[in-house]
Amino acid sequence: MRNILVYIIIFQIFCGIKFPYEWNFNFNNIINTLDNFATNLEKTSSLFISEIQQKLSDFKNYTEEKKNEIIDTTQKEYEQLYKNFKKEKSKYIKAFVEKTTELSQLLSYKICNITNIDSYENCRNNKKNIFSDILEKIKDEFQISKIFGYNFFSNYYEHNLKEFLYLLFSITINYDSIANSKSYIIFDLVFSSKDIIEKYMPKMANKLKDQTQILSYKQDISTLLVKSISNLVNIIHFEEIDGYIKNINKTTGLIMSKQAKTLYDNIFKVLPILNEFGNKFYNISNKLFLNVGINPGNLEANLDAKLTVYNFEDKGIKIYLHSNFLLRITGASFIQTVVFDSPLVSIRGGMELYQGLTSNYFVGITLYDKNGKPIIVKDIDLYKPIIYYKKKLFNAMGTCLLYNEKANKMENTGIISKIINLDGEEYIKCIPNHLTTFTIGSYKEAYIYDSSDKIIIIIMNLFCLILLLF
Repeated sequence: MRNILVYIIIFQIFCGIKFPYEWNFNFNNIINTLDNFATNLEKTSSLFISEIQQKLSDFKNYTEEKKNEIIDTTQKEYEQLYKNFKKEKSKYIKAFVEKTTELSQLLSYKICNITNIDSYENCRNNKKNIFSDILEKIKDEFQISKIFGYNFFSNYYEHNLKEFLYLLFSITINYDSIANSKSYIIFDLVFSSKDIIEKYMPKMANKLKDQTQILSYKQDISTLLVKSISNLVNIIHFEEIDGYIKNINKTTGLIMSKQAKTLYDNIFKVLPILNEFGNKFYNISNKLFLNVGINPGNLEANLDAKLTVYNFEDKGIKIYLHSNFLLRITGASFIQTVVFDSPLVSIRGGMELYQGLTSNYFVGITLYDKNGKPIIVKDIDLYKPIIYYKKKLFNAMGTCLLYNEKANKMENTGIISKIINLDGEEYIKCIPNHLTTFTIGSYKEAYIYDSSDKIIIIIMNLFCLILLLF
């Protein structure tokens, strides 16, 4: 009887779960996004990037047998080239970077069919084996200190720098090809790549001289880096799907992972590099949207009440900002509004089983000075920002929350939650009195204890019980 009850419970849970990521993860949409991005990139890219995009355009229309044949051939070429590279690194570094990029891109365009579990697992395991070999070579040969020594950037700064960042982008889109304990190789390389940009960007600018061309290249390179960092969020999610990440707060759904926290921090470290390119909206990926606003100077107080409205219809999020007021009272040079899929939140937060937990879509509102340093804004008395979440898209969630970066906790202090009707739809209205990163959740506690807090509480309770008994 007990076993029957267990089976019934498991069946109900399985049927009630909405698989929010892998089962709804549309690789075809990802490929279309990559194609559009590559088309824009080709305008200022090297011949290699243009050629690889043509290969990929043909590759995605081939049969599975043909795709496997091409990947096998490319892998053999890659192994032979690596042997040559080991003998004469400076001579073969460019070819090796390009072949690593090509093989990584081909793997990302090889879509495993999830409707057949057996073939799906075999397909993914095969991709993981090939990609693990790539990552081991990257770990051994593409450390930043070694890259500087290969003289890869000594000539053609504008092309080789872009090719290297295109390599980073190519390895970060292989979300489903990463074996357990291998992702740190990608994270380390992407996080340290900013050093390469800072070192070689001035040299590239001196060589090109034409300001319009310089700005175009810098924007391509900066966008490549931001896209690569954004892709790392998908890697975190697939690691959870594959069972590599298990330490998750049961109340909030926050992932207790140092790598996820480091990624979150790096997202906000890299976004300011886009301030240089003026007022602009960036569709970085289907998981990260950014708007950059610039202080034009001479802002007048009588325009403080004017609203700037951002509507992210697909995500069910609206943001109302008094940008003139915020820029004027702080003297900030830039204001950024970002909506992004947070690496900190478990994708199980979307399952009905967990009654919502925390939405993985965060809204960040940040002011920056002229040097790209964030400006802390507390206690906004007038013209507070407002964030609206469409109620029907967020299940049981109804409490507006903020992320406390220092404590790595979710809180609802300093933010008001209301349920209202807007444009004929029911929304959760969030009114914060300061600027940080916001989301919504299904819990109401202003302070959510983590595991260490619970241990302390248990010890204190035991102590009190012993004292009472005594």
